[in-house]
Amino acid sequence: MARPNKVLRVARLPPAEIGDHDVCVRMLVAPINPSDLNHVEGVYPVCPPLPATVAGYEGVGQDHALGTAFDSPLLSLGDWVIPSPPSLGT
Repeated sequence: MARPNKVLRVARLPPAEIGDHDVCVRMLVAPINPSDLNHVEGVYPVCPPLPATVAGYEGVGQDHALGTAFDSPLLSLGDWVIPSPPSLGT
């Protein structure tokens, strides 16, 4: 069993390079809930195989960059977005 305070860390990453049709999302907030800690500990009833387990399965992001060929009336630069499907991890 992994102890969350021994294996979790905060990492700031530069924005990812994106393709022409991609969107880069900057996460604004990703809370860590008790169920997230249970995932890290390996005691949650449903656990994906490592290294897929992350803390912060929910959150809110903001569209940071749009690919040069990205065209959608539903999404604009600066929009706030949420991860989908749920439990994908942030």
